Amino acid sequence: MEASKLFAALAVPLIFCSKNHGTLVIKQGNKELLRKRVTTRDNKVFKIKLYQGYTAEIVLSKGSAWIKRMPDRVCPKHICSDIGKIHFGEDKKIICAPNKLVIYFEK
Repeated sequence: MEASKLFAALAVPLIFCSKNHGTLVIKQGNKELLRKRVTTRDNKVFKIKLYQGYTAEIVLSKGSAWIKRMPDRVCPKHICSDIGKIHFGEDKKIICAPNKLVIYFEK
């Protein structure tokens, strides 16, 4: 009985100290717009104001991030949205060249 209580007490911190986390970074040009510690349980949409007054939406869900497709006048080739999702632990970035936007995860 005591051993099971000890195991339960030790297991609880392991659940809450999951290593499924990272830092989402969003930059525009040389300026850092967002640096947020996130977990794989976070689900959120970040709205980022762009230079021309438009808004980009970056979606964070289950340890992945991606940028929603923007109108042609804002991002004519849609390379950033066509890249798809980036995930925790990958050394990948989403880059929107016309808007000088860079999105990535840091460990």
